[in-house]
Amino acid sequence: MVKLFKLTLVLGTLLSLASCASSTLYPMGNDTYRIVSLSSAESYADKESMEKAQKVCIEQGKRVEVIKSNTEYQGMDKNIKGTIGMISAFIPEKNQHTSNGSGSNDYKNTTEFRCVL
Repeated sequence: MVKLFKLTLVLGTLLSLASCASSTLYPMGNDTYRIVSLSSAESYADKESMEKAQKVCIEQGKRVEVIKSNTEYQGMDKNIKGTIGMISAFIPEKNQHTSNGSGSNDYKNTTEFRCVL
């Protein structure tokens, strides 16, 4: 029962970390922009880029036209990361000084877009 609780706790922590994303907007001229978003989950990096692009264009009374978008995994080897996460679930909390292997910048999405009428 304790192991199940710890596993649930670790999975909950991973999910909450996955929802975090950060992004930076780079104006390129002629209503064209590049956004770079980082997150521990691919879907959140992608979502962050699109939400920020929409916000930029809506503020101008325009809509988003994506020129190109690419997401790359740049974190630790996924097999090693999974193993670390599984092992950390069974380490007693008082002795746990390890990471679960997730990083807030495991995935990098780069999206180029323009704002059009």
